[in-house]
Amino acid sequence: MKLCIENTTLTPFIALAPPIGEPVIHRFADVFQLTQHLYSALDELLHKLNAVKTQIEHIIVAVGPGSFTGIRASLAAALGLGLGLNIPVQGVTTFNLMAYSQNLPNALTTVSTKRDSYYVAQRKGVEPAIWSPTELETYGGDIVGEYKNESTSWITPDGFLKCLKANRLCDPLPLYVREPDVG
Repeated sequence: MKLCIENTTLTPFIALAPPIGEPVIHRFADVFQLTQHLYSALDELLHKLNAVKTQIEHIIVAVGPGSFTGIRASLAAALGLGLGLNIPVQGVTTFNLMAYSQNLPNALTTVSTKRDSYYVAQRKGVEPAIWSPTELETYGGDIVGEYKNESTSWITPDGFLKCLKANRLCDPLPLYVREPDVG
């Protein structure tokens, strides 16, 4: 069974994906709810599947870009749980999660910086960067993510599993696109 932790957008969730059947999901109101209730939500999902923590074989956690607090809290929880269960923990970028969740693996993906600009990346051709809305308006390909629609949940549990299958995982470390505001 795989534990997926999405913590980077306005619609965070955790999901348990059993080897057979559909994932079960617990959605949180915001990243602060996720940080406060992750373990109780995990217990709830395990109960729904009639499973125990030791049946979790792999943890995949979103590494950003996105919510500063959500990323760090979820990475800490994932790494602690992985260490305690002696199972692998891998990261996946918000960019890959969005693209694979929407079945557009080559689309330009966007995450709001909350500063009238967007983190952007593309599997081929566009390295993680920050673009203005004007730059996005002139882009000629498919765009998914928070540009023009920040309230939609662009990431699905299936996106995690597709990233795993496509070998789009990374080390469980925060992804920084912009230099920190404080030195």
